[in-house]
Amino acid sequence: ALWCVRQAVEEATQRSTLMGDAVQVLLDELGRGTSPIDGLAIAYAALEHLTHANRSRTLFATHYHRLGQLLGYREYDSRGTGEWEGVEFWCTDVEESEVSETASLQVAVAERFCVSVGDCANLHAIRRGLNNDSAGLVVARLAGMPARSILTAQRIREQVLNGTI
Repeated sequence: ALWCVRQAVEEATQRSTLMGDAVQVLLDELGRGTSPIDGLAIAYAALEHLTHANRSRTLFATHYHRLGQLLGYREYDSRGTGEWEGVEFWCTDVEESEVSETASLQVAVAERFCVSVGDCANLHAIRRGLNNDSAGLVVARLAGMPARSILTAQRIREQVLNGTI
């Protein structure tokens, strides 16, 4: 994965140097597969290089929620501050609710993507802002993780968030 990041940064640098125009770059899950701290640092450094050295127009997806803090995220206008003022923040929302198949279909028609499993639907919508939750436990449940394991994961997650672990 890191080789691909290096290659993307190098190619963007070469193209922006040759063409003199900003290059468009799409990166997904930059820094994954490393430790959380290394991944955050790698994601920040790559984004910093693409934005400031290459002046690339970059669409960047990540689970490193703390990256918003590093870029001076402002909640009132979903933008960065200082040297990051040109950065806009967009995120997905995952809403879990008990719905019927008819309601699920109605939501899908309303230009939202709906994943339905049994009586549970997850509605995915894109909005301005920063999402501090990746909905990993919802995805694990949809993937068929046993209910007992989901409950254990919820308990551990709460303990980590409360600082007791």
